Amino acid sequence: MFSGVKNILGLGSTAPNIVYGKTDKDLGVERFVEDDFWKLRIRTVAANTLPSMHNVLMKTGRWEFFDFNWKHLKDIEPHIFWDSDIAKFLEAVCYALKYTEKDEQIYQTYVDWIDQIVRMAKKAQQPDGYLNSYFTQMDPKARFTNIMEKHELYCCGHLIEAAVAHHEATGSMELVDIMCKYVDLLYLTFGPGEGQLHGYPGHEEIELALVKLLRIVPKKEYFDLLNYFVEERGQNNTEFYNDELRRRNIDPDVYNPLADYDHMDSDYTHMLPAPKSYWYSQSEKPIRELEEVRGHSVRLVYYLTGVQGLAMLKKDDSLKKAVRRLFDNMIDKKFYIHGGIGAIDRWEGFGEDYDLRWDGYSETCASIGLVFLCERMLSDKLDKKVALAMERALYNDVLGGVSVTGKSYYYNQPVCGCGLTRQSWFVCACCPPNVARLFSSLEKYAVSVSDDSIAAHLYIGVSLKSDDLDFKLVSKYPNEGKIELKIDSKKPITISIREPNTAFRTSNSKYKLSNGYLTFGPRIWTSETITIEFDIPVEIVKPDPNVTANSGHLAVQRGPYAYALQKSGVSGDVSLDDIKISVNQKFEVSAEEYENAKYVSLTTTADGRTLNFVPYFITGNEHPGEDFRLWIKDGSK
Repeated sequence: MFSGVKNILGLGSTAPNIVYGKTDKDLGVERFVEDDFWKLRIRTVAANTLPSMHNVLMKTGRWEFFDFNWKHLKDIEPHIFWDSDIAKFLEAVCYALKYTEKDEQIYQTYVDWIDQIVRMAKKAQQPDGYLNSYFTQMDPKARFTNIMEKHELYCCGHLIEAAVAHHEATGSMELVDIMCKYVDLLYLTFGPGEGQLHGYPGHEEIELALVKLLRIVPKKEYFDLLNYFVEERGQNNTEFYNDELRRRNIDPDVYNPLADYDHMDSDYTHMLPAPKSYWYSQSEKPIRELEEVRGHSVRLVYYLTGVQGLAMLKKDDSLKKAVRRLFDNMIDKKFYIHGGIGAIDRWEGFGEDYDLRWDGYSETCASIGLVFLCERMLSDKLDKKVALAMERALYNDVLGGVSVTGKSYYYNQPVCGCGLTRQSWFVCACCPPNVARLFSSLEKYAVSVSDDSIAAHLYIGVSLKSDDLDFKLVSKYPNEGKIELKIDSKKPITISIREPNTAFRTSNSKYKLSNGYLTFGPRIWTSETITIEFDIPVEIVKPDPNVTANSGHLAVQRGPYAYALQKSGVSGDVSLDDIKISVNQKFEVSAEEYENAKYVSLTTTADGRTLNFVPYFITGNEHPGEDFRLWIKDGSK
């Protein structure tokens, strides 16, 4: 079927004129989170989240299914995305190793889990390189017949990311080699050649994964596959998906995409308004022609992360402009105050501009994907707006996606209570391992590192060490506005840090201010410290007049946090809908702690009642399902 395709470029060649980026290993750098707040969250993931997650993977049959040893369980049928649950779990465990001491009992448990999954992946791989536990066991004749809906390439992408994490954590190439064999098959299967599939995945993910793989295995074929998936998407009026349906004897003019997709419950079926709603997967037009973010929000941010990575690889300004245009539309017109994206639960995605309904979906994974996208954009160009979007998503919708105990999760996160409670797991369990892998690799997002520069995007305490460099960011943020940069280097280094939102004081006035970043150097640093201090005021946020849902209401924020008023935070028996605050409301700031999470609460009085506001991520922990609001009625006179 694919005769002659393999020799077009010559397998194993390195793509010319492509800069793939460097790993920390390439740079000789070790980096860690050294932050009072975030280290507790990371340790909670290590001690509670990952063991409980492993238990659920075992109980639900996912582990045995990936091991090709599945036993039928009542009411639990294998799903097309189970491989991705295993993959993200593996990725999280690999990253958690660096935050676990080797003499801890859990460390060896992690190693055992990692080794088991690698062994299972090797066992599951077919002779031609194919690796998907669902299709190999449940429907082997359906391989690559429903790329639009069946998540084969999505699962592959997550397995690639897990392989990269495995290599970074252990130095082993075993899982990377397994996944390269699969990608070799994909390179032969998808492309413009005769006999190939001229298509692209329905759920984007593999694109950003290939960018990561190319840093370790810089093969031209992998670059070409990445480039093909991005550049082909949306071409020819999405005829690939129409042809795919016809090959299965389905009329695309009447078929409702994903209508038969068993996702979480029956309410999820018939989710799209019409046949050929290819905007759902961002494939209605080529990337450079898209004007606004539409469709499934997780797919969108994963897609843009991959596109931004490709744009940086081939230095394509037109792709970067497309990403930026869509990013601006998302942040300016479709971004919730708590960092959530995606207002429409029917398709887990975006509505019209300024549609920020209070019961909006705001899936945890979507905000995690936004963090991924912001990191890619910031690694290319420093920009305060991008960094602030990443911070707002991380400290609210992402952080709130998991309980402070690390054992229960939100899938979607509206800006009012809606009676939701965090769950121990989901049938579609994308969010729990996604949170775990992000927290366990947070140092990659807090700072960007190159041969001659460091850029701090988040005020998170981190350390960087190499033969030529010893760098520490010491932070009391977000409870206090004080940061110290401690630098010792043997070669000239440029240090950049995001400018505070309020007036600041710094011990070193020799900086340049550009794109909202303070830049010091380049120069050699000799055991020097730069101190930056700033106020973190309580702010009353007035609604955007374009957002009708928030009309007549005010919100409260401090630093990165959007603040919520819970029912238990109000003295007396009164509905939250009857509470009013004013634009001049004064608050008392108090240090608090719940379980192992430290935060600042805000207390005020209104109409003779005491109101206690807490950061959004605290909601629903002490009293699961408790009603809360982020937007409070405006009682200003």
